[in-house]
Amino acid sequence: MYAQWVPVLSLSPTVSFLRISVPNNNNIWTIASDFNLYNTADGGLTWVKHQVKGLGNTSGLGVTYLWAINASEALLAADSLYTGIGPGFVYRTVDGGENWTKVFTHNGDTHIIIGMFNGKQGLLTCTSGEGQFKQQLYYTVNGGSSWKLDTINPNKYIETYGFNVNGSQAAMSDEHRVHFSANKGKTWTTNQQELQAFNIQFKDSSYAIANNQTFLLVKRPGKSWITDTDTMLTKHSICALVLDGKECWVAQGIDAGADNYYSNDSAKTFTAFRADPFKGFERMTKARNGKTIVANTGSGGNTNPTLWINTRQQKSFTDELENIKTTSSVTELLRQNIPNPFSNSTTINYTLPQHYSSAKIIITDKNGNTLKQINLYDKDKGSVLVDASTLSSGAYQYSLIVDGRMISSKQMMLIK
Repeated sequence: MYAQWVPVLSLSPTVSFLRISVPNNNNIWTIASDFNLYNTADGGLTWVKHQVKGLGNTSGLGVTYLWAINASEALLAADSLYTGIGPGFVYRTVDGGENWTKVFTHNGDTHIIIGMFNGKQGLLTCTSGEGQFKQQLYYTVNGGSSWKLDTINPNKYIETYGFNVNGSQAAMSDEHRVHFSANKGKTWTTNQQELQAFNIQFKDSSYAIANNQTFLLVKRPGKSWITDTDTMLTKHSICALVLDGKECWVAQGIDAGADNYYSNDSAKTFTAFRADPFKGFERMTKARNGKTIVANTGSGGNTNPTLWINTRQQKSFTDELENIKTTSSVTELLRQNIPNPFSNSTTINYTLPQHYSSAKIIITDKNGNTLKQINLYDKDKGSVLVDASTLSSGAYQYSLIVDGRMISSKQMMLIK
């Protein structure tokens, strides 16, 4: 189902999340508008903050894409914020995001999208606004250390609207058509149906979703692309899509008051939901090798810009908890601390299964830094007393972790 979304990282109200990349369930990367980069190797339990080095003067630079290859390697695309001057760049890191080296430069007002098939091979599509849009395709065989012009390009003269890869497959959409490759860009087939498709997500050439502003576009096996005119999805502009089998997520959070939507029947029907009660998601992406989905909300309401994760393991975890002696739901296994707010100490109640290998509660600050870790040994119900003598006033997050899985997370407020 679309539950359970857990907040794992918050920024100050003046900063925003720019891009997110998720190689697998454990490794998550995100870069913020102040050019601080955050990544985690444990699925969001702890985060490392990097002040990005190697980009030079970032005052006139805008991040257009982030592609994390693994825990240490990533590619970052940036341009001059569409000033008409350019150029566009790609930077590469091999030390987890601390230091970056320029590996690609393209003159002109440039928008770059990157897609890697594996740790070595990948494609880069580059739209340059030099009077008339002109799209070029580049390829790499060394993890993005260098790029060469790809002459096998189905879209040579029109702006690229969307580009994505899935395994050895690639999809590219331009102003009029959608192109697919099943062999890492060696050959392409073009769907002759005319449409404009952004944020394209696909299983293969027969099953895909995309959007054209407020409309959802759906391609099903043996069928043409159709425009979903469901009024539920046409109230706001679509800003992000995720497709995984029959499940589909739609984000419209750039607009105030917008919801997110979830479908488990191949985008035929949708249910509205919000992880944040005040707003929807701005960006959303799924782990390329895994099930976890990561999204972000912006500032506004009563919350700061926040990164959320959904491990999509609620059903399987419920099956493992058949021996819990309670009628509580999975999301109630971690209770709200009492009292809250508090000044000296507070109690956290929880429920654990009869059979598990390890369990703990971790307490983190607003930047995701772990401040306390409390190992748990109970079978069934238990509680922990949190001493706040070493903590400063402010908001904190506490999370229940069982066998390496984040089960639930809540916030508490300390007032001294």
